[in-house]
Amino acid sequence: MAGGCVLAALPATPVVAQADLPTQPAQSSRRITINPYVEANQTLSADLNGGDVLTYTSLAAGVDAAVQTQRISGQVSYRYEHRFGWGDRLGDDDIHSGLARVDARVTPNLTLEAAGIATRSRSDIRGAAPGVLVGNVSNVSQIYSVYAGPSFTSNAGPVTLNANYRLGYTKVDTPTFGDAGLGGQRLDYYDDSIGNTVTASASVRPGAIAPFGLTVSGAYDRETASQLKQRYEGYYGRGDILQPISPYVALTAGVGYEKIETSQKDPVVDATGTPVLDRDGRFVTNEASPRSGNQQGFGQQFNGCVFGSTGAQPGGCLNDVFQSISTASYRARGIDGVISATRGRSTWGAGMGYANRKLYAPRLAPGLVVAGLDDESYYGQLFYTRRLTPVSGVNADLFVNYYDSGVDDITGDTGVWSYGGTGTYFHNFGRLGTTASLGLYSFKVGDLDSDWSAQALIGARYQF
Repeated sequence: MAGGCVLAALPATPVVAQADLPTQPAQSSRRITINPYVEANQTLSADLNGGDVLTYTSLAAGVDAAVQTQRISGQVSYRYEHRFGWGDRLGDDDIHSGLARVDARVTPNLTLEAAGIATRSRSDIRGAAPGVLVGNVSNVSQIYSVYAGPSFTSNAGPVTLNANYRLGYTKVDTPTFGDAGLGGQRLDYYDDSIGNTVTASASVRPGAIAPFGLTVSGAYDRETASQLKQRYEGYYGRGDILQPISPYVALTAGVGYEKIETSQKDPVVDATGTPVLDRDGRFVTNEASPRSGNQQGFGQQFNGCVFGSTGAQPGGCLNDVFQSISTASYRARGIDGVISATRGRSTWGAGMGYANRKLYAPRLAPGLVVAGLDDESYYGQLFYTRRLTPVSGVNADLFVNYYDSGVDDITGDTGVWSYGGTGTYFHNFGRLGTTASLGLYSFKVGDLDSDWSAQALIGARYQF
């Protein structure tokens, strides 16, 4: 699994010159903001198929912080939540979520950057797709990922030179609750991986040495994963030209070469040919097996969006790898679009997208063979927000997702639908914010019956 996340740097604060007061030092451009908070929520979740009604209390603590100086800029948003289930039918749960990014300008040409993310995602694209992650949700795993590295830029006459190196680490927990309704052979669970990426480019702007701009770039990727000792290597080279045809329009074209190699060892299998699992539910690696793999060419792209009407702006982008976790190497392509409008006290909009992943794995490996398969995800959302007073308002969201794993199973269908809607009222009392929310959700796996659930939530957050 490859992933990444970039947070926009905070705008710089200009230094105010004190020319008329030479004895008074200049105002510092340093800016630091730290906003910690605590939350308490009470949630009721009703299974509209089986009639079970579950409730739990959650306590959370988090912080939103930012720093901006002449050399360092960074942001972090982190939240830890513990859910206390009521009764024996609902287990306790710990949830970590957050984003962080920092960059330090070491010299005018050298910058150091680091970032991380903690979130949750579906474990198996064929399985349950709960619209809200409350209760004993199945097929959901906790993900942690970080990266760090330097970026260098310089000029050699009219040529601009850029180089980057990134070292990344990703860890995925096994699902807290298994997906009992998943048909057919199961896929392996992701564990952890270390990735290295090196990129370099040289470019000249239009008019510098020719009427058009030129860029030559190359990259090298390597990822080693612990499950089945998987290895991924990619080599890339590309040339691009940019031809302006007006002050506002330009044409661009490029050609490139890519070589990707993937390999892994086989899992240990029992007498029936079924992979043997360790205590965490992952495949056990057969150390004596030869390394098998394949090669691919052409291009690779990772992109995507998680939609919403809150935060910095609607449609804040994240990597579409979060449609589900995959232990197989893959090439991803997709498209996303978000539109929003504000009029008076109201904001509304829509977002939609499509992602395709072509999976690569050994064709003769034991277990479920995914080599050559394509999985697809379609997703859309409508959102509306209205400010009723300066301290209160309402939000409404509708969403729909469709996942096609490309793998036939015992249900007779490979598609998974997930859809739902929520309505929220909020009112702030100074530093104390309160929320009341209602939601209706459903997901459908293959030809099985739809799973319907409803949720009611009341909560409060105190901002220090």
